[in-house]
Amino acid sequence: MKTAICNELFQGWPIEKIFEYAAQLRYDRVEIAPYTLADSVTEISARGRSAIRRAAEAKGIEIVGFHWLLVKPEGLYINHPDEITQIRIQEYMEALIHFCADLGGKVLIQGSPHQRTVQEGWEYQEAWDHAKEILLRMRRSLKRFSNILDSGI
Repeated sequence: MKTAICNELFQGWPIEKIFEYAAQLRYDRVEIAPYTLADSVTEISARGRSAIRRAAEAKGIEIVGFHWLLVKPEGLYINHPDEITQIRIQEYMEALIHFCADLGGKVLIQGSPHQRTVQEGWEYQEAWDHAKEILLRMRRSLKRFSNILDSGI
């Protein structure tokens, strides 16, 4: 059985130290909360992404994927009613997909409790419909991304 630990337990530690410590504790995998690395994953360069992946691999740690996806940037809610915000959410989720793949991760867990709550003034059913639409868009994005990877582009 393989075990994983979340990097946010070690918030403030350099990511390389987290991988080293996780390996010492005999964990096989680390799950990453993106907000612990940057306010936006778009701020992390290709070189930075490669360094994170190499640091994990050097310690024999697999990056499982991401959770707490929408903690940062501020103002993103999976069920937000504003169309412009929905576009920002979709763009950020697509950035998360690419970042996760760059690190070797395979899963995104929509587990940010605050970013999925129905805010005051929002209708529950509408919020649910917005969340479903964002997830359907992400599913289409994942299919496009998978097709690009499969084609070798």
